[in-house]
This record gives sequence, structure tokens and C-alpha cells, in this order.
Amino acid sequence: MRPGVPEGWRAWAITALSVVTAAVLVLTITGRMPGDGGPDEPPQPSPTGPGAQPAPAVLEPAGDDAAEPDDAGIAAVLGPLLRQPALGPRVGVSVVDVATGRQVFGRAAGTPTTPASTAKLLTAAAALARLGPEHQLTTTVVAGAAAGQVVLVGGGDPTLATSPGSGAPRWASLPTLAAETAAALRSRGVTRVAVVYDDGLFAPPTSAAQWPDGPDGYVASGIVAPVTALAVDEARTGPPAVGTAPRSADPSAAAARAFAAALTDAGVTVTGRPTRGRAPTAAPSTPAATPAATPAATPAATPAPLAPGTVLGAVSSPPVSVLVEWTLSTSDNDLAEALARHVAIEAGRTPDFAGAAAAVRAAVGELGLPVADLQLYDGSGLAAANRARPELIARLLATAASDDRPELRAVVTGLSVAGFVGTLAERFTGPLTEPAAGLVRGKTGTLTGVGALAGTVLDADGRALAFAFLADAVPAGAVLEARAALDRLATALASCGCRTPSAAATPSAAASPSG
Repeated sequence: MRPGVPEGWRAWAITALSVVTAAVLVLTITGRMPGDGGPDEPPQPSPTGPGAQPAPAVLEPAGDDAAEPDDAGIAAVLGPLLRQPALGPRVGVSVVDVATGRQVFGRAAGTPTTPASTAKLLTAAAALARLGPEHQLTTTVVAGAAAGQVVLVGGGDPTLATSPGSGAPRWASLPTLAAETAAALRSRGVTRVAVVYDDGLFAPPTSAAQWPDGPDGYVASGIVAPVTALAVDEARTGPPAVGTAPRSADPSAAAARAFAAALTDAGVTVTGRPTRGRAPTAAPSTPAATPAATPAATPAATPAPLAPGTVLGAVSSPPVSVLVEWTLSTSDNDLAEALARHVAIEAGRTPDFAGAAAAVRAAVGELGLPVADLQLYDGSGLAAANRARPELIARLLATAASDDRPELRAVVTGLSVAGFVGTLAERFTGPLTEPAAGLVRGKTGTLTGVGALAGTVLDADGRALAFAFLADAVPAGAVLEARAALDRLATALASCGCRTPSAAATPSAAASPSG
């Protein structure tokens, strides 16, 4: 144990590592794992989901037994590493002390910089703050306006699955929805239906104007699917189940066809092909008749017809806290875009790219974070035009790691673990960075010319720090070298007490024994 590391943190670290290691084994063997790591980030399994042990406190605020670093001390350690050629000439850095919320080091920390996928941290925090950690996304089937018609209503859950798997998390199941619907229809004596699908929860367009288009664009390359309120298996048309994969050009229609096939398997005859439409509003319940006007009861010869809008089946996603953890650990672009639109709906804004970006920005601002220069054009961070201050990213992480905002805890528990889990699973493995494996938790970000890493770490004195490293002028062809350079920066934070000799000698800065 490092001197000065609080006992509470040590116990949490051991428990958390055991949980994520077990969960990774389960997911690797049995779980379905949707997600997308972006252009240069092949994702790994998430350590979270129903059935996992409840997460204990994320980070204990450090007391007098963990000395606070200072700007000069951190500058002495990070300064030479910030000049690594692979990072390019524009590197923004912010390091924030979790216990005090004070920025203890900054270099271009207030300069708006392309955040790449670290922008998902903003979407995640907005979703947790606006929707709540326990909120779920629900896909339903209702009776249509015409007799013998059912409507599949998209609830904005891209993780709705044709095969939810036996690992964690367990996604909402399309076959389960079809089985519930079939049972409800049979109870009414209905055996033949036409399928209509309603994907009107989200507004167009389905692709951001700031994303590259054409045959090499993000959608065509399978980096992200068209953003629709109805999709199954994140609109994938083939393997792999995570990362870049071929996507359907019309996710809603593809999901409706999959539902019709599942309904057929459940014993209901489906006539024709699914058509796009709108679900009818459920009719108000009819008041019960007075005793004087009620005739003597007689056995019903046939079941009563289905009233338009009657719910025939419903399945729900895991809670938003689990969706956030998955989004961050695997860098899932599709789920990030869906969550951003749900934030827009909750805020009363149009659930399109512009409305979602504005809603996320507003929600983050309501957390008391500096959003004056924040520019967002999507929820996933794929837009190279996005701009965020490194200080904003670091302060958001410090806020989520503190005890003041427990509803944001999934922002930190969803971070990848260096050398073990998520998009950092295969990083921090070389001799220069391996000492930080298991100690750094982070969110990666990669676009053409952009490299980013933001997360949390304990320094050598046991002080909990939040950090953001954003480089948006990475030289061409230096993607892997930039990643290694970012990892060295995080390793340097984990390996030092980062105090100047004069500060270390003062009684107030000296570490006292832990209890």
C-alpha cells in the first residue's frame, strides 16, 4: 500500500478490480456486447450491469493524510512530456484536485479544444442529471388504429437485442417483446396481424452535418448507425457485435422486420411487410355503467376487441446508470447519441442533433461547470467541430468523483481501467506505462488529428486527481504514438507526489499516517 493512501480507497480498489475482472470473464464468454469505439478505438467489454455487485463510494475525499500537489510540482513532471512530438503543438491540460475542486495544474486549460470521444463524459453526466440513474428506455407494442394491426413503438433504445445474451448487462429482448405481444393477441383471439412501426420519438436528421459523409463517412463505414428511435442490435447487419460493423441504412425498418419475424416465431401470422406509421393514442377508459342500466351478466361469446393504443407488450433497457457505464467503457457512439436525445426530450427540446447538443450543454451548466465556450454538434464526440475546455472535462470528472453528486457516480465507474477493462484494456502494458495499470481510470478519444485521455488517478501520495489531456493537432500518421504519449502523461501523475521540495517540507503539506 502506498504511504498516505486512505484505507477506504484501498478496500474499494481491491473490490472494484475483483468485480470488473469477474465481469470481463463473463462478458467475454457469454455476453452480447454492442457498442462502437469510434474511428480508432476498438472497444472492450463493460464491467457493469445487472447482477454485478453494487459499486461502493467511487473516491474518498483525501484528508490530511494525502498531500495536495501544486502547479510547480506537476509542471516539473508533465512539462517535458508535453513536448513529446507525437502530441503536436496544441495540447490542453487540466488537473483538478477531487477533494478541494481546485485546479492544481493547467496548460491551455481554458482553450476550447476538440474533445473527440471524451465529449461522451458530458453526455453521460447530462443523462444522469436529467433522466436519473434509474431511468429506463422502453420499447412497446400497442394495438393499431385498424383492426388486426399492431404498432411497434421505438423508445429510443439502440441496445434492443435480437439475442440479449446471458452476460451483463442484459439488454431488452426483441423476442421477449414478440412473445408478450403474441400472448396478448391470443388472449383476444387474434392470430393474424399487420405490423406498423413508429419511430417518431426522435426527429431527423439521422446523421450530423458535421460528420464526414460519402463512402468513407462514419455511417457508411459502420462507425455509427443512422440515429433513429427504433433499432435492434444497434442496426448491425453482421459481426462484430462491438466496434465498427456494417449497419442498416434504415434501422427502424430493419427492426420492424426483425420484430415481424419474431412474432411469426411466436405463433402469430404476419400479413404483408411492416409499414411506417404512428401509434394511436390510447382511448380513455369507459366509465362503468350504473347498476340500473346494467343488464344481467352473460358469458362473453368472444373476447372484446382491442381498443386502439392498448399496450400489448413492453421491454425496458437496463437503468441509465448502466447504459452510461457501457457508453463510456466501450465508447458506444450509438448509445451516446440516443442518451443525448433523451436529455433533449426531458428538457422539452427537439430531439435532433441541435436540440440534443443544446440540452446537454444546459444540463452540464446546471451542474455549476464552465460551459461558456462549449460547442457541441453531437452527443458522441464524433464531430471534429466540437470544442470543450480541458478544464471543463477535468472539473466534470472531479464533480462526478466527489460525494456531492452521487447521481453522477456512473460517470466514474464507467471509465475504462488502464490495462484491464474497456478501451484502455490493451494500453498501459509497456515498461513506461505499466506502473499505472489498474491505477488510472479514463475515457479515451481519437479522431483524425486528435488524441484525448481524461479520467481519474491516485498520485503517489494517495491524492485523488481528475485530469484531461486534449491534443487536437496530432501529426498525420502518429495516432499510436499519440496514445502512448497520453498514457505516459497519466502514468506520470500516478507515479509522483507532484509537490515542489519547499511545499513538501511544510507541515501543512506533509502526509500524516492513515488511520
